[in-house]
Amino acid sequence: MHEALPELAQRFNSPAYYEIGWGDRDFYQAQEVTSGLTLQALFWSKGAVLHVVALFEHPEQHFAGEPVVSTCLSRNELISLQSFLVSSFSRTATDSIIALGPGNYGDSAFYRGEGHYYILNTCNNWTAKALKSSGVKIQPFFKFTAGSIMNFLEKHRRPCTG
Repeated sequence: MHEALPELAQRFNSPAYYEIGWGDRDFYQAQEVTSGLTLQALFWSKGAVLHVVALFEHPEQHFAGEPVVSTCLSRNELISLQSFLVSSFSRTATDSIIALGPGNYGDSAFYRGEGHYYILNTCNNWTAKALKSSGVKIQPFFKFTAGSIMNFLEKHRRPCTG
């Protein structure tokens, strides 16, 4: 990711990993979630954002005590996934990603995102689309919860070799 998005490497001091989430602009950045914001996100979203968190240790260590599922990707699959992620960032006329401000926790920040959030195109669908872009045989339309994605990955994980 450092080569594809040098702005992130510069902003976050080249971490070992990134946690990247996509969602509704107003809902994701809200200090307090309300039913009005929830309905707006589901039916009248005003745009998408990406939330990027720098991780300087392996995700299994960083998220100790939380479920983490890993799967291995080939070099070409990883390049495809990276392309999907890069295309999820909105850009200025000079091709820079658009920072919106500090993130929700840790060393994090929000960036203007591409795409349209709504009830049938949520953060979980975006995650499934990212996986599918890399060659994982997942059906994004049917992935409405994080649990459904985690269960799929648990059943279809690929061990790393060599």
